[in-house]
Amino acid sequence: MAEMKTLDTGELMKLLQSKKSFGHIISIGESSMKPPSLEEFLDEKRQEKNLTIPQVMIASGLSKSYIYQIFDGKRSAGRDVMLRIAFGMQLSVEDTQRLLTLSGNSSLYPKIRRDAALIYALDKRGTLLEAEQLLAELGEMPLYGEKRNE
Repeated sequence: MAEMKTLDTGELMKLLQSKKSFGHIISIGESSMKPPSLEEFLDEKRQEKNLTIPQVMIASGLSKSYIYQIFDGKRSAGRDVMLRIAFGMQLSVEDTQRLLTLSGNSSLYPKIRRDAALIYALDKRGTLLEAEQLLAELGEMPLYGEKRNE
């Protein structure tokens, strides 16, 4: 049996909105309905941006062993660490929300001031340092947590 083509989200959405029966849609698109793992997502985005893990490590301020464990799926990370990775990889707001969801963390919520500042910084393609400066100006908790000497 030939391997079926994996549909991207847009193709899958068009198929779902077609006039075809759901049984037909499932027969074509079911293999595309499995979300990627966190490791697959991180690797895909890293490759899209032509980044190495050491480059992401430096830009996100994480230790070598920690970031490799996250990228290999051997260690989970909290929301702020995942946000540091998002800034380190220069992810869009949409990709950052996906990263947070796949890592089991809550999405950024624009009605929360700190989250709104982070959304703003991500949208402007700001660096981690620029995001931290904005949070400091607003008197909000930094992404490094209470201890700044990591």
